[in-house]
Amino acid sequence: MKRSMCAAVVLGMLWSSAAWAADTGIRVVIRVPADVQVPDVEALLTRIAPQGHQGGLQVFAHKKAQNGIDETQLDLWGPTLPQAEIEGALRAGFPALSGAEIVVSTVTEKPAIPDECKGVKKGGKCKVVRHEEHGSP
Repeated sequence: MKRSMCAAVVLGMLWSSAAWAADTGIRVVIRVPADVQVPDVEALLTRIAPQGHQGGLQVFAHKKAQNGIDETQLDLWGPTLPQAEIEGALRAGFPALSGAEIVVSTVTEKPAIPDECKGVKKGGKCKVVRHEEHGSP
């Protein structure tokens, strides 16, 4: 029986009206073999959004591992590098990602705010981690 694990993480939910009002965001998907260590989300953000959370950035991060491939997906709303520069910035900043599949695209559907984050004041951070294990035949 094969087992895969999924974890969903929501980071840096800053209730900036400018970031929340943005119609489109940027999705970054990084896929690597399971033996390659992807930097944590906060480290990735240092290359994608140099101003970090101070600039009103909203980040929805999802990680999953399945069939020997680890995937990290970041959906970002707010100030980031231009979309065309993100892949190069990640590869230059993290040598472990030199052979990774990195796909940068536009995303228009913003995820719902998790219940755990609804009471967070404007400018605050909320982090929700959920681990789910799925069995497959």
